[in-house]
Amino acid sequence: MTVEEQALKDAEPLPDRHNLIGSLGALLKAELELSGGTPPEVAAIRARFATIRTRGQARAYIAEVMAKVGIAKEQRKLAAKRATPSPNTSA
Repeated sequence: MTVEEQALKDAEPLPDRHNLIGSLGALLKAELELSGGTPPEVAAIRARFATIRTRGQARAYIAEVMAKVGIAKEQRKLAAKRATPSPNTSA
């Protein structure tokens, strides 16, 4: 897809019914779960989500949340490594 074609696609409004809408809802839930859960933070996340009107905005939101999910996964891996005792190498 050319840059021009992508720009046209990004400018399209979100459809009323589409798998994309369901995916965005799942990502909102994930972002809320990854947040600190404070009322101001939750309000900010919901306010940001409410501004998504186009496919381009949706694409940007998906990228942002997936980056947060990736960071959270890496943090969990590191925490699990630290919590796992090293095998005793002495006999």
